Amino acid sequence: MAMAGDAAARAAAGRRVVLGQRAAPGLPPRARRGQTLSGHRAIPARQARLPAQARAAGWLWPGAAQFGLDKATLYDAGKLPDIAQRLATLLAQHPNDAHLHLLQGDVHAQQQAYEPASAAYQRAIALDPNLVQAHYSLALVSAHLGNLDQAMALAERAATLDAWRPAYVLLLASYYVQRQDYTRAETLYQQTLQRHRTLVLTYVDLANSHRARGQFAEARDYLA
Repeated sequence: MAMAGDAAARAAAGRRVVLGQRAAPGLPPRARRGQTLSGHRAIPARQARLPAQARAAGWLWPGAAQFGLDKATLYDAGKLPDIAQRLATLLAQHPNDAHLHLLQGDVHAQQQAYEPASAAYQRAIALDPNLVQAHYSLALVSAHLGNLDQAMALAERAATLDAWRPAYVLLLASYYVQRQDYTRAETLYQQTLQRHRTLVLTYVDLANSHRARGQFAEARDYLA
């Protein structure tokens, strides 16, 4: 149904990746030994002087700040091939970083390579089962691949992990609409509006749901 597609598109918009507007110079052909992705020299362990408790907990390690910066500025490369190249370099250095696999899934998804995107998101979840964005993104990809049951399960998991983020809850509601389970969809729409009363399009989704059930008076109430 058209309204189900509209609702899913609006929910998906919350997760859409926007490429950086500023073009940044690409990675040198061969980074010198001891340099990070940005070209800055890594801090030797003996100079890091990290608190012993933080080191033991794994919170901090020499070069952690630069690694975080490299991830945060990944999309500054501008063009998708350059982003993919920088991401491949980071993944080679940090193959067990869940967020990097999440970003790799995003890159594949933007290229409409949904099978590789699905694999990357699954790897991210395996590394960090509570990484809510990976569950959400894998739900979107699963829907693209025609697996609505899996998409619904993943969207439900994302909404459970972060019930206050409207995009996660609304995506699950849109899948209920596709299944014509309007009662559950309306419950989620109402819960969302209780927390976020300014989400105007959610009132439209509620009206469409009631209209699909032939409840035209209730539908008008949400559009008044």
